[in-house]
Amino acid sequence: MSEADRSILPGPPGRVPTRGWPYDDEVSTASPTGAQITLHRGDVTAQIAQVGASLRALRVGGVDVVPPYPLDQPTPACSGVVLTPWPNRVRDGKWDDGGTSRTLAITEPKLHNASHGLLRFTAYEVSHTDAEAVLRATIVPQTGYPYLIETSATYTLTPDGIEVTHTLTNRSVSSAPVALGTHPFVTIGDVDPHDLVLRVPAETAFVTDERMLPTGTRPVDSALRDGVRLGR
Repeated sequence: MSEADRSILPGPPGRVPTRGWPYDDEVSTASPTGAQITLHRGDVTAQIAQVGASLRALRVGGVDVVPPYPLDQPTPACSGVVLTPWPNRVRDGKWDDGGTSRTLAITEPKLHNASHGLLRFTAYEVSHTDAEAVLRATIVPQTGYPYLIETSATYTLTPDGIEVTHTLTNRSVSSAPVALGTHPFVTIGDVDPHDLVLRVPAETAFVTDERMLPTGTRPVDSALRDGVRLGR
């Protein structure tokens, strides 16, 4: 999570949901994040928010793996949201589209970036069963992005967790540049995150500047592959 994202997080995401967890109904609409879809399979329970197709809670064997947040609160720090047609940030909203200069709307005024794609605040169309939810939304041509893209996110519970499948279909008359990311927060129940050890089998890391924009790459410290205590 970037410092810019962290600055709008009001605290640890949803340690004490206002209506308990999971919520009473399979689908609840009393939330600024739209309908809330609750999925169940055995010891696995998940909740998906309509706005941003966000994975807003995941519990396995009675242990929170994705920390929930209050139902009456907007998504904190883009928690769990699908980011497309670009993740992260575009400097000043300006980008080169095969030789054509385009300018996106600025959605992060503090750092003057176009941030986290075009569907972050979109209410997706929803269909679901007890253990699977499919959320669909269309990226329409707009300022700085003249392409038509159909998207879907499918959340499917497994016996020990969740699988997520994303699809993007270009309905434009020409090829469309597109990327996709997600913005998950993870936890292990009530364990202090400072006591957790993070291992990432990566070789290369992005270097970012004060505006949270990538400026290059660097080799990853081998300690991260061996395991780093978050509270070190």
